[in-house]
Amino acid sequence: MPVIKGAAERGELPYHLYAMMLDRYLMDNNKEQVYGSQGAYRTLKNGKTQWIIWPTKDAGSVNARRKKAGFDSTVEANAHALGITYRKISLKEIRL
Repeated sequence: MPVIKGAAERGELPYHLYAMMLDRYLMDNNKEQVYGSQGAYRTLKNGKTQWIIWPTKDAGSVNARRKKAGFDSTVEANAHALGITYRKISLKEIRL
């Protein structure tokens, strides 16, 4: 990840592509994502299995981070494009 991040910071690849890789890495390690780019089909502790946007760190400011990283849509629009109804969710709500 540090090599990819460096390349993105130097403009050698679009920063939003690094952001998507970072989010996927964090999701795969059961950590909150930063940019809200990743969706997943998971079972929640309430017993429901559904598509969600993986929990996002400081969800209230995620769209500002997305814009700064070069994404052209909000987390809500991204969820809609993925066929997911967006709602803020925490790691505590997911069966890990």
